[in-house]
Amino acid sequence: MKMIMKAIRIHQYGGSEVLAQVEMQRPAPGANEVLIKVHAASVNPVDWKIRAGYMKDFLPLALPATLGSDVSGTVEEVGPGAARFKRGDEVYASLGLEGGGYAEYAVAKETIFAGNPARWITCTQRPSRWRA
Repeated sequence: MKMIMKAIRIHQYGGSEVLAQVEMQRPAPGANEVLIKVHAASVNPVDWKIRAGYMKDFLPLALPATLGSDVSGTVEEVGPGAARFKRGDEVYASLGLEGGGYAEYAVAKETIFAGNPARWITCTQRPSRWRA
């Protein structure tokens, strides 16, 4: 059964007019990878520079491409050998300049993901004498 997701992709370099919402196959996690359901993705200055083609001499894209490096979400599935996270864990990551975050789901090596810091604060909160 094919799993379909929505993503914002580019099929050529250019301005914001080249951004297109498409339906595509949802990625599957491979060995030591984690698939997350993306809840938020940032738009960084480097994203429009990549999209416009200003960086293609040293970072050529394989078009079509899904941009977006910074993501947060919940773990949907873990691949073989991935043991740091389980389904439902809240995580965030920087996917790197290759991107993939402007989509409903993103996949990457588990080593680049970190647990949600809000959860860490809740679990490890201690009194402090420091005041702002």
